[in-house]
Amino acid sequence: MKSYVKLLISITATLLVIAGCEYDGPTAMYDRPYEETESPVITSVDPPEALAGVNYITIEGEHFSSVLDSNKVYIDGFMAEITDYTRSSITIRRPDCTGDSTAVKVVNYESIGHAAYWPYKIVPVFTQYGGFIENTQLMTLTVGSDETVYAAQRSKEIYRITADGEKEMIGESTKRLTDMKMAPDGQLVLLCNDDNIYKFNIETRRDTIWIPETILTEKVSFGDFSSDGNLYAGGKKSGVVVIKPDMSVSVLNIYSSDEICCMRVFEDALYLLVDAARPNEDTPDLAIWRHSIQDDGTLGEQELVVDWAVFGANEEAVPVCFTFSKAGILYLSCNDLQPVYSYDMNLQAGDILYKEILPAGGYCLTWGSGDYMYMIQGEDVEGNEINDLIRIDMGEEGATYYGR
Repeated sequence: MKSYVKLLISITATLLVIAGCEYDGPTAMYDRPYEETESPVITSVDPPEALAGVNYITIEGEHFSSVLDSNKVYIDGFMAEITDYTRSSITIRRPDCTGDSTAVKVVNYESIGHAAYWPYKIVPVFTQYGGFIENTQLMTLTVGSDETVYAAQRSKEIYRITADGEKEMIGESTKRLTDMKMAPDGQLVLLCNDDNIYKFNIETRRDTIWIPETILTEKVSFGDFSSDGNLYAGGKKSGVVVIKPDMSVSVLNIYSSDEICCMRVFEDALYLLVDAARPNEDTPDLAIWRHSIQDDGTLGEQELVVDWAVFGANEEAVPVCFTFSKAGILYLSCNDLQPVYSYDMNLQAGDILYKEILPAGGYCLTWGSGDYMYMIQGEDVEGNEINDLIRIDMGEEGATYYGR
């Protein structure tokens, strides 16, 4: 009996101790205080339509997150890249989708619900052009004042593609071309890493030697005309060759040990993409240089425009060609997943044109007479030769392109 009483007392004491302890286990969901959040709201999208030339889209609204990873933007279910954000504004890159009535959705993962904006129009910005057969390697192209495109294949055929996309072979060149330019007389000047320069007559559909090796003396691969009719040409260890309308030729003793990979004239200045033979702290390995064109056809002092090593592009990518828009934006093509980079010389700011939209592997690049830029697609990401001709719609190039 005594032992039973002792056991009862012990159990009672234990229960009293347990009852007096504070319970610190998890709180049931229905007992938790509810944290009120407000769902995001979209009030407007700028620009109202993503036409060609628009590289960024800004979504205005309320209750977006102040934390980047908590914001997600989807266009028809595809996630867009956010480039800037606040609690009331999110800027995204143009997405790789098109349609007359796409749906814009903003999700704030710190709140319940999402914001939707519909319909939103996004137009296509490039198309394959001219109907070239795959693996017939394209080498170079140029565009006439009437937006007629001339393209040359590795197999020496020269094609004319009219503004409505109709393609016609108009002849063959004597040698394989590296560059082609429209001369002031309306004929095609053909450069082919040779010490002859040829001219192709579009009417007779034949080429003849324009500048013979007895005058030229240097092998040239690339060139461009200035407004006064001078042709500036160059190649590997050639220096800069100046050919005047009277057919006189002079060689400027600059870049004579380097390789000139592309040349363009813009607003009375010569721009050159140069692979330096002896790079140093003042001379980058790969760079675009500028020289003002003097009244006598000579060139002014060398000015660095773009040092490819610090440009911010993929370090494994190699620039191949460049061109200028009517507004003076410099565009560079390269053998990269992102085939075209842009550089605003006034802002000294670089960017990617239509990121993750254009097909990989930029090769020859040139601006037309209107709002189109043309690109030969060289290789795909696996290194396979594609050689399509791509027409890129740049729209009315302006403030919306850079998101200003």
